[in-house]
Amino acid sequence: MIGPMSKDLSMRKFLADKVRLWMGRVPAADTQAKLAARAKMSQSSIHRVLHQDTEPELTTAYKLASAFGISIAQLLDDNDAEGIAAFPVDPKRFARLPASEKEKIRAFAEFVVAAYEASTGGADELKSLSETIPATDDERSLVERVAQRDLTTDTLSEHETNSQPARRRGKIRGASNSH
Repeated sequence: MIGPMSKDLSMRKFLADKVRLWMGRVPAADTQAKLAARAKMSQSSIHRVLHQDTEPELTTAYKLASAFGISIAQLLDDNDAEGIAAFPVDPKRFARLPASEKEKIRAFAEFVVAAYEASTGGADELKSLSETIPATDDERSLVERVAQRDLTTDTLSEHETNSQPARRRGKIRGASNSH
């Protein structure tokens, strides 16, 4: 059985680790002094949290989360590895995407990372990647419908909008040529 002191120490460590993680993610709160100012706490209080010298309180966690610009739930999320909260997409919305759409996002992220590494010299060797992601049934259906439409004079050219009718060439019916 885990005694109360062990549990308290683990909560202290948990909060300290989370605060350190978020200090690394938020440049405006990357030092104890900056974090203290943003959290409206004393720098010694921040020091005590980081060194596990204080009991974690909800009000303290709330002030720290606010200083990082996140919710208290995000600060205390124990599933937050080094990338989940930094992921620029809402995980719940991402989870609802079909596998083909998730694959597109993964492929694009890989491309951006590889391009960045190549530009900064961080990549060991520049690799050429080529991958074809098949169109979904919805995408295929949309393309087929668009391809089957007849082109008419009602079709807009690139520079026209729905509010600008195309100019007609030639004579306007009913108009006379006399001056």
